[in-house]
Amino acid sequence: MNLAPAYVTPEGEKLLRGDTRRQLMAIVTSRQLQRALILAENAARGKFPSFDAVAPVDFNVMELRSSIILHRDWMKAELARLKAILAKQNNKQSVSQRDT
Repeated sequence: MNLAPAYVTPEGEKLLRGDTRRQLMAIVTSRQLQRALILAENAARGKFPSFDAVAPVDFNVMELRSSIILHRDWMKAELARLKAILAKQNNKQSVSQRDT
């Protein structure tokens, strides 16, 4: 991990005491998460590896929730439709087997 020179003494020993160590780790972690987010967003846009700044994307939780609910409802209806088709096919097979 590369620390800013302000956090390192000339002898190479870190100048961290008590809560300062925790605060520094929170800052470093936040920065690295931000870099990872930018890297992932650029990769999704076809630029990899790239740490170029990207325009922020609006994230609407309620819209996502609505889409998930619609998809879930469609999946339930589709599953019921496919089960009905399968049941008809099974009934036809059992009837034809009884007739022979």
